Amino acid sequence: MRSCLKPPFLGSWKLTRTVQGVDALIAKVKGKASITKASDLGQGAYLYEESGEMSFEGKSSTVSVSKSYYLTIKTEGKEEATTEDSSSGSSKDCKALASETMTPLLPLDVHFSRDEKGIPISALSSESLYVTFNEIAKEGFITSTLHHCGDDLYNARLHLLDQSFKTECIVKGPKKDFTIFTEYEYAD
Repeated sequence: MRSCLKPPFLGSWKLTRTVQGVDALIAKVKGKASITKASDLGQGAYLYEESGEMSFEGKSSTVSVSKSYYLTIKTEGKEEATTEDSSSGSSKDCKALASETMTPLLPLDVHFSRDEKGIPISALSSESLYVTFNEIAKEGFITSTLHHCGDDLYNARLHLLDQSFKTECIVKGPKKDFTIFTEYEYAD
């Protein structure tokens, strides 16, 4: 069993995603994800890749899906977070550790790994930025900046748990009104 969850969440994950509309479930995804170092993009850069099968409510067929992002953590002048209490040498409770563990790693930038035409991005810039997780809310989740995509607005949150994490993305627009919930568990 792994110790407390520590960003940047390196390793393999099982993912479960639901796309929930205002009145009904729209789709589900079951699959896997991995987070690895992306050394070619510099210190504090990671590659997030996922693949899975999406099923739509009321339909019997499934569709293969995949996507990837780059995660970057500004590491300059920051100490690496640990799960050990330096005063007593004992392990802290994972929930109590979540904000301590995240604080040195914020802001956490999420970049698209491909441009609008599907061409892989080789250098990260403000143009490739999707969202930045930058603030720990009172409720214990980490909020992000808003992402504007045409007339649509994406608002993401990250929830840290003992051995897993969750993301939630609320999407609003003239033709969109749904929430994407994704749960990640270590795939040992």
